[in-house]
Amino acid sequence: MQRSWYSLYKGNIKESWQYNPGGIMFLMLLIFTALHLKFAFKHGAKFILWGFIATAGLMWGNFILK
Repeated sequence: MQRSWYSLYKGNIKESWQYNPGGIMFLMLLIFTALHLKFAFKHGAKFILWGFIATAGLMWGNFILK
């Protein structure tokens, strides 16, 4: 996960995706969660729940395939 985020920080999206595809989704989920806490989106909680499920599934699938 750290290599994925470091590659993303350097601007290497493709390399970041190759290390861990869930890292980008997890980062987007954290950003959305912070925005939801500030602005209270109407269906934000459901989006966070399904985003977490999708991120966990992607990380699990990546673990199984590697």
